[in-house]
Amino acid sequence: MNVLAICHDIEPLESPQAIQIGRHLAHLEDCGILLVSGGAGAGPAAAIGGLLHHLRVGDPATTPRLAQRIGRLALPVYAKTPDGLGRWRAAVLGQIDGWLAGLPVKPDVIASFGEPMSDHLIALEVKQRTGLPWLAHFSDPWSDNPFRRGGPLTRHLNARLERQVVAAADVVVFTSEETAELVGRRYDGPTRAKFHVVGHGFDATLYPAPGRREGKLLVRHIGSFYGNRTPFPLVRALQRLALSRPDLAGQVRVELVGSMPERMISTLRAMPLPPGLLTTVGPVAYGVSLARMVQSDLLLLIDAPAKTSVFLASKLIDYIGSGRPIFAITPPGTAQRVVRLLGGTSAEPNNPDAIANELARVIEACLHQRALAEGMGAYDSDLQRQFAAPAVAARLRDCLTQAVAQRST
Repeated sequence: MNVLAICHDIEPLESPQAIQIGRHLAHLEDCGILLVSGGAGAGPAAAIGGLLHHLRVGDPATTPRLAQRIGRLALPVYAKTPDGLGRWRAAVLGQIDGWLAGLPVKPDVIASFGEPMSDHLIALEVKQRTGLPWLAHFSDPWSDNPFRRGGPLTRHLNARLERQVVAAADVVVFTSEETAELVGRRYDGPTRAKFHVVGHGFDATLYPAPGRREGKLLVRHIGSFYGNRTPFPLVRALQRLALSRPDLAGQVRVELVGSMPERMISTLRAMPLPPGLLTTVGPVAYGVSLARMVQSDLLLLIDAPAKTSVFLASKLIDYIGSGRPIFAITPPGTAQRVVRLLGGTSAEPNNPDAIANELARVIEACLHQRALAEGMGAYDSDLQRQFAAPAVAARLRDCLTQAVAQRST
């Protein structure tokens, strides 16, 4: 089966989307990949063994002066409908017919991966031109995404585009059951029957061997903070822990690895903590981040406050691959369910007392296991394998096969 994969972000870019989609494609057994992507630089041939041909279309860098003036007026809507990549979409659609016509092999199915959602709009046009079966993969919800800013017009336009994509796709894939349920509320039964869930996957070959750690218990959060996703729920809990359990806080070192806006850094500096309890480290390369996961005693997941969260962070799946215990500061929803399924624990971001209490309990358990010279976080092997890249890619391949079968009947 030859797959025409459309994804703006792909390796060697080290964004979560590029890494995850590249991993899916790399582990699709018995599939040839005809890849369409954005960006610049060398292609990911070494990472995607089944890559047959690659059309890389760089994002247009210049805009005519008149278009710039018009764009300033339309930007609040244009940049979010769906993602400001209209000129890149046009460039791809202007080249893709000729590229496909010149290939010695032909695709059997289209697979588009959003974010960005422009990937789906390109696939929609290609399907209309070719009649190929189509799988649309959503790593995030589209019009239901609470973090997609914009006014009523933007929301209306995004909802309309989403309906067009969902109606035309033969199979629609989401990364969590909660996302499928959220989006499915607005569609009828026959449409929801096209919905499938395929999560993210970790690559077990990328982690170094763990070594025994000495000294203070090392608790790490690895990942960037932005928007409403801040370290402050953790810091407030650490302040409470330092007051109520100074003996416990003195045995711990918490490290935040990743980028953070300057405004957050300034606020963080103004929140007093005992010396050495919390340190910050800038962003690191992806491979280094996996090594730091393995070298930690406890890993932290921190999500933005919300009533519920349907997001399955790829970082959480990388955490699972490391085998280290996880404490999640997250609302009810996908991450909470997955962490608890694996035997981890969680508390909601807007409850610092609960965070402090649960964190103290987990730290005590980690210290106890260390005293016994035993490791924590060795998940049930069958459960962990569900998140391994080959198993996840096999589920995606089943969905692609179903898309082809539905179009042939």
